[in-house]
Amino acid sequence: VYRQLLPYCKKAFVTKIYKTDPDATVFFPNLDDHPDFELTECGEKLLSKKEIEYAFTVYVNKKIK
Repeated sequence: VYRQLLPYCKKAFVTKIYKTDPDATVFFPNLDDHPDFELTECGEKLLSKKEIEYAFTVYVNKKIK
């Protein structure tokens, strides 16, 4: 569903988690690699109670005005 709706998304607010779960089978598309999206905001890396790094980010779809 995410991939199908990305072309219509003007702005994406993404919590980026810096850990890979080997048991995960589904991932949100990496907008850093998406040609239509540009990273416009990136907060500092934070640390969760379980020692997992994460950051709040904002991406803008360059094709939507």
